[in-house]
Amino acid sequence: MAKLHTLMISAACLLDADGRLLLVRKRGTSAFMLPGGKLEAGEDALAALCRELQEELGLTFARSAFTALGRFEAPAANEPDTRVRAEVFTGTLDEPVSVAAELDAQRWLVRGEPWPDDLAPLLRLHVLPALWPSPATTRQDFHRQHADDARREAERLLAERAAWGPRWPAWVATQLYALSPAPYAAMVRRELERLAAG
Repeated sequence: MAKLHTLMISAACLLDADGRLLLVRKRGTSAFMLPGGKLEAGEDALAALCRELQEELGLTFARSAFTALGRFEAPAANEPDTRVRAEVFTGTLDEPVSVAAELDAQRWLVRGEPWPDDLAPLLRLHVLPALWPSPATTRQDFHRQHADDARREAERLLAERAAWGPRWPAWVATQLYALSPAPYAAMVRRELERLAAG
């Protein structure tokens, strides 16, 4: 059975003067995400974030430039059998940005515009709803935005059935319990039931 790994990361919602959110994409991948990265030994989240922003974007920030948005967990965008547990911060970006190191693209996301399909699960499921809450989001909109992620998560859970044997239902229950928000977990459960029956 595949062991599920958890990566501890720190990420930043960097907003420019027009309120646009900076997104980046790592070389050789397809998902856009927030700038940031993995914590190294002995680093706290803000130290890791400042280091990553310097390495990836050539930006220098003081720790005091950031405000905590929250701690979130989601399936990793680029690593199979991996979840990311992220401390996410907000900050203001007042200088030009150019990607470096392992990044190969950047994009700006504008509040109120439809979300592209190529956003990392952490960003789509947790960060954007926390950063830009939208009380007008309908259940149908939520389902449309998260259907692909729910299907992929259900496929991952189903792929473990043979490895877990009779313990699989209990293992699935723990995995579903760890998912959030609750409507997303319900979508994964329904998709898993559909796949398992087919």
